[in-house]
Amino acid sequence: MLGKELRRLKLKRMDLARADLRLGEKAYTTGMADGQAELVSKLDGVAQRVTQLRQHEAEADLRSARKPKPGQTELPEPFKSELCT
Repeated sequence: MLGKELRRLKLKRMDLARADLRLGEKAYTTGMADGQAELVSKLDGVAQRVTQLRQHEAEADLRSARKPKPGQTELPEPFKSELCT
């Protein structure tokens, strides 16, 4: 009996958390986060920084993939064709 009650409360808590998240996302995307202008601007800054870091990481991966490995005298075919064109 106690287990069923705990499970019901846990499910209710999860449902409320999902609803809260959806409301927050909706308020953020529509710009209706009243009184939270500072928080919204911080979130925008964080989102922009994450995007920059992902781009930088992708560029670094691409650069490191193009470098010949120790003992390798030539670049792999896909990269050779890119450099020769």
